[in-house]
Amino acid sequence: NDDNALSSSKMGKLLPSIKIDEVYLWEVEYLGKKFPSEVPSGHVNLMRGVGKTRTIQTHYNRIIKEHECILAKVVRKPSKNGSNNTTSIAYVRAGPRKDLHFYPESVNAAIVTCGGLCPGLNNVVREITHSLYRMYGIKGKVWGVRGGYKGFHDPSYPPMELTPENVEDIHHYGGTVLSSSRGGFDLDKTLHFIKKYEINQVYVIGGDGTHRGAFRLHEGCMENNMNVAVAGIPKTIDNDVDYIDRSFGFTSAVEAAQKAIHCAKTEA
Repeated sequence: NDDNALSSSKMGKLLPSIKIDEVYLWEVEYLGKKFPSEVPSGHVNLMRGVGKTRTIQTHYNRIIKEHECILAKVVRKPSKNGSNNTTSIAYVRAGPRKDLHFYPESVNAAIVTCGGLCPGLNNVVREITHSLYRMYGIKGKVWGVRGGYKGFHDPSYPPMELTPENVEDIHHYGGTVLSSSRGGFDLDKTLHFIKKYEINQVYVIGGDGTHRGAFRLHEGCMENNMNVAVAGIPKTIDNDVDYIDRSFGFTSAVEAAQKAIHCAKTEA
C-alpha cells in the first residue's frame, strides 16, 4: 500500500537539491459539477466480471481518490537553488471512482471511428463494447456509428447495434467494422443523433483532427445542457497526438514499414 511504499522510500538517500513544492493538475471536465448524478442513493460501484455461468460482482481492490495524479515531469535534475525542480504539472489518474455519475442500467453509448485506417481499430471497438456490457453493466444499447462523423447524419450509413456477441471475433480482421472517413463533422446533426438515440456516452476514436471535433462536440453538449460524456481515444500511425507517449497502431505501423524496407533492401 501507499504507507509501505513511503516507508521503503525513506531507506534511500535524501536529495535536498531535488524536490517538488507545487503540482498543477490538468483537470478534465467533470460532469458532476454541472449535472446531478443519475445513480440512486446507496448504489455501490462494484467491479463486474463474467464467469463461466454467471456474472460475478466484487469490490474494487483500489478506488482512485480525488486529486490522485500522475506527474508529467518524471525526470528531475539537481540545481543549486532548486528553481528548476520545485514545480510540475500532473494528469488526472485513471481508474475506478467510489461514486458513478451515470447509472449503468440507463446508459446508451455510441462508438465512432474517424480518419485513416490504423492497426487495432477493431480491438478498441471490441473492448469498449465488452467493457460497457460486462464490466460496467449497462442495460441500454451500444451503437456503432458507421462511416466516421458523417454516420451521425448520413442516411446511407445507418448505425449498427454492437453487442458482445457480434464483436467477439472482429479483432481478427483489419480496418474497422464501422467503416471510417475524413471530415463530415456537423455539430447540430450530431447533437440531434445523440438526442434521438438517448446517448449519454460517446467514444470517438481518431487522430488530432478527430479530437478537435470531439472537443467541439463536448462544448456543444455543454452549451445545450446535455448530460453527455465525450471520450477521445487517440488513434494515429504518426504518433503525433499531444500529451501521450504512444498511440495504438504506431508500433504495428513501424513494424510493417521496417519489414517493407528490409525486403526492398534485400531485393536491391
